Amino acid sequence: MTAVMSKRKSLNPIVSYIILFSSVVCTIAWSILIGLGSIERTSLVLITCSTAFALGTLIGFVFTVFGDEMNTFGKMRDSFIALASGVAGLSIAKTAELGGLLGSIQLFQQKSEAGAWFTVLFVTTYGISGFYFMYFAREFTLNPALAEARKKLERKNELISRVSEVAAEMAKKVPIRVLSGRESIDEPEGDGDEATKKLKAALYTDEVNEFLSICEDEISKGSLPIDFINKAWALHYYRIRFNKKDSPQRLEQEEKAVEWITRIIMIDPLDPLPQIKLAEVYGLLDRDEECVFLLERLERDIESPQYIPQWLGFYLLFVEGREEDAIKYSMDYLKRFPDEGPTLFNISRAYSQLYRKEQNVKLLGDNHESENRKKALEYLSKSIQLDSSFAQFAKERSESNGSFDVLAQDPDFLSIISPHLEKNETDRRSDSK
Repeated sequence: MTAVMSKRKSLNPIVSYIILFSSVVCTIAWSILIGLGSIERTSLVLITCSTAFALGTLIGFVFTVFGDEMNTFGKMRDSFIALASGVAGLSIAKTAELGGLLGSIQLFQQKSEAGAWFTVLFVTTYGISGFYFMYFAREFTLNPALAEARKKLERKNELISRVSEVAAEMAKKVPIRVLSGRESIDEPEGDGDEATKKLKAALYTDEVNEFLSICEDEISKGSLPIDFINKAWALHYYRIRFNKKDSPQRLEQEEKAVEWITRIIMIDPLDPLPQIKLAEVYGLLDRDEECVFLLERLERDIESPQYIPQWLGFYLLFVEGREEDAIKYSMDYLKRFPDEGPTLFNISRAYSQLYRKEQNVKLLGDNHESENRKKALEYLSKSIQLDSSFAQFAKERSESNGSFDVLAQDPDFLSIISPHLEKNETDRRSDSK
């Protein structure tokens, strides 16, 4: 039935409204004519025709139910059919009694047999009119629209099922550190990696593309379920990693992720996960102040993840004048996790940036007695002892405008990183052989 309804050409609703309006106007004019100036009799005519029309539309509605409506109104329709069969089996005398009952409602000022039968005809005409009005309105306007809406809903349910499968597969393939918000989104390790190819293929299937397209259409109408929004923001978020850094496509995807994550935060502002993801994307977009604002708000929540202070210790390095706050948050994190190399490295960067400011203010050359310099070298050394790869990171950040640019020619700085750079290069050559 649904398939048939969805193919039927629907009637323009405006036509139905015009017909209904015209019928109301004609009924009022007809009632005034029959009432012959009497308010009571005019009201009686209006009530009689309205009641008959309403009963006709009710019967018409019950006889045109389909699809899910059958569960609710199906038994009622069967009752009407049984009632109709019973009426058909009544004797002529009983039918005449029914006509007499209706005929007792005199629509004219004087009682007569002709007036009684006119009332029967009047009521019957309006009842049949109500039936066919509802019948044609349902068959050519409402039912096709309902069938089309059900078809779209079924398609949406099919898509959400498929996207759920994609999300489950994604959870198996994406590192748990990323899924939990533990680390930033990094580039795939290599295009030739089979798992990476499968993950990218899963995120860009036709079903996922169509699902996201539906979400874009429905969100403008304000009718998108929260479950759809949850999946849409997650898909946009994970798609970021499959666009080349600094490319227009990457920027567009990051902005799209911000748009959808912001929507879910507005709906559920107490869930920390979307806020963490939004802060991460802000960081990718170099919107560091907005990123820090979100993280500091999360940090005040006793239920926030324990790694928030570590993130603050990193992102505050990029906010002018917040180096001391970056050190404070990193130190707080170290009290709980004392052997975290990245946190030690971030502290070193913050002290080095403070040392640069100190040199700029005093307009002096290298001040080896500076406390900021000593702390920068101390924490750099500790981080490299835990992970020698930080030596390469330090070298990269000793270039112009990097955290360690003020130490680029510092003998102590070079003595800390050089042995590890040489060792790492030797290991790399050995591996290549």
